[in-house]
Amino acid sequence: MKLAEKMNRNIRNSRAVAEAMLRNLLTTLELLEQAIASSNKEERLLLSACAELQVKYAISHKMVLIQENKNEAQKINSMNESQIISLLLDEYGNIIKNCRINTTPTVIETMRKLFYSQQNAVNHISNFIENLEKQVLNSLCTDLVCPVKFQVRFKSYLSFLIKMLKKYYARDYMQLTSFYDFIAFKLILMSELNLENSYIDYCYEVFNQTITTMSECGYKLIPLKSCGKSDKRINPLYADFIKDYVSNPKCVYIATKGDKKFVCDSIEKCKAIEAKVTGLKWKKQKIYRALHFACCKDANYGECQVLLDFFVKNMRNHTEFKKNTRGEIESIFDPSQYNLLGFKYGASGAEIIDFYYFKQPKIFCDQIVRP
Repeated sequence: MKLAEKMNRNIRNSRAVAEAMLRNLLTTLELLEQAIASSNKEERLLLSACAELQVKYAISHKMVLIQENKNEAQKINSMNESQIISLLLDEYGNIIKNCRINTTPTVIETMRKLFYSQQNAVNHISNFIENLEKQVLNSLCTDLVCPVKFQVRFKSYLSFLIKMLKKYYARDYMQLTSFYDFIAFKLILMSELNLENSYIDYCYEVFNQTITTMSECGYKLIPLKSCGKSDKRINPLYADFIKDYVSNPKCVYIATKGDKKFVCDSIEKCKAIEAKVTGLKWKKQKIYRALHFACCKDANYGECQVLLDFFVKNMRNHTEFKKNTRGEIESIFDPSQYNLLGFKYGASGAEIIDFYYFKQPKIFCDQIVRP
């Protein structure tokens, strides 16, 4: 967990999110330099993928901030991608100088080349959202059965970092090179509880329709790891590319004995505990149901979820579920220890105020479309 610990230390020693992101990128590139020198091919591939991801995120993060500043946004609109990358690199150069960050000229040059190689990320978010608003919503509005809540978000930095590190420590190179949820949109169907089954049919219908619309916008489906066999209501053309958490919901298994509580996320883990603790009776609780697909265009990725509003009520425990399954990496990053500009961790540990979207995701769009 040395890389995670170094990145956490970089965040704690930084005064601003941009500085923390830069220090973490430089740390990755320094380790990459060592892997190249020692001819460690696997480590070189993994660290290269991590560095590319961090550069893509840094560019997207900067564009998020620019679009919220009208004066900056006007100036940026007259610049091309290469000029915007130069501007960002100049800012990073100033941070290196002002914060007296020590690194090698080779690392600086590698970083510079990486930023220019990933410059197509400059317009990733704006193009993605434009396609969603123009194409997806228009196609849905023609024959809506119920109101649909439409939400678009940009992944928070801390969540991105933990997910990247989890894949890095799993030595999962393929997943690192297809990191698809920087930007994600969600379609929540505002259903009637007493008509659950008919709305589930409609949920699959909207899901298929949305994939078709994104394909017409030039996006290609990315194969996702299967979470179980897809329902027959999924278009057969899409069945091998999606995650059907409606037919295969994420679950937790809960058991108690005396004052002890046991929580598992798989039957296998339940059996492992039963080998040590006898007399346990497990209760199964569904905590997440949704339909997922991911798509790619011009090396930029996006994710979609389609679900029903009564599924959302079961998602309140999903954040805790993800936290518990991240393991040691999750516990390394403690936001209460950070002292970043624009970031405050509430006294109760629950309140987060963060206009840099360090801990909480940035929501671009949150609207309800009615029939």
